[in-house]
Amino acid sequence: MPNINLIAVRREEKKRLERITRQLFFGLAASVGVMVLLGTYLTARRFSISADLADAEAKMQKLQPTLDRIAEVEAQTNELKPKVETLQTAKTETLRWRSLFTVVSQSIPDSAWITSLSSSGGDTGMITLNGTAASQTLVGDTMTRLGSHPVFDKIDLSFTQSNGQSTDLVQQVTFQINAHLRPPTEKKDDTKKDGAAGDQTKTASGRDSRKETGNDAA
Repeated sequence: MPNINLIAVRREEKKRLERITRQLFFGLAASVGVMVLLGTYLTARRFSISADLADAEAKMQKLQPTLDRIAEVEAQTNELKPKVETLQTAKTETLRWRSLFTVVSQSIPDSAWITSLSSSGGDTGMITLNGTAASQTLVGDTMTRLGSHPVFDKIDLSFTQSNGQSTDLVQQVTFQINAHLRPPTEKKDDTKKDGAAGDQTKTASGRDSRKETGNDAA
C-alpha cells in the first residue's frame, strides 16, 4: 500500500513538472517571437532612417551652392553695413537741415531778409538767424512764425538795431534771433510735417526772389 501511494505522488509530480516545462517553453517561444518582431521593426526603422538621411544629404549637396551664395551675401552685407549706416545718417541729417531751411524760408515775411544762418549744439541746440527787416513789426512777425512751428520749442530775440533810415525802400532794422530746437524724441512727427512743408515749398517757386537770395546766402 505505501508503494502505491508513492507511485501516485511521483506521477502527479511528473505531470506538474511537464506542465511547468510546457509553460516555460511556450513563454520562451513567445518571448523569442516578440524579440524577433522587435528586431525586425528596429531593423526596418534603421533602414528607413538611413534612406531618409541619404535623401537629406543628397538635397544638402544640391542646396550647398545656394547656401554658399547666401553666406557670401551675408558677408558682403556685414561689410557694407557700416557704409549703409553712414549714408543713412547723412541722409537723415540732410533731410533735417532741408526741413529747417524750409521752415525758415516760410517764416520770413515780405520785406524781411536773412543775411546769415548758423547752428550750435547739434540736435538739441539752436540756430541763429541774422537778418534785416523794414520794421520792428516784421521782426516780431518773423519770431511769431518761427515759434508757431513745432520743430522749435523756444524763440529768443538777441537784439534789434535800427539804422536810422525811414524810407520804405531801405532796410531799416537789423536783428538776430535764436531758435531753439526740440529734442529728437519730441520731433519725430514734426519731421514728417517738415517733409510735407518741403513739398509745399516746391509749389511756391514764385516767392519773392529777395528771400531766395537771402536763403542762398545762409
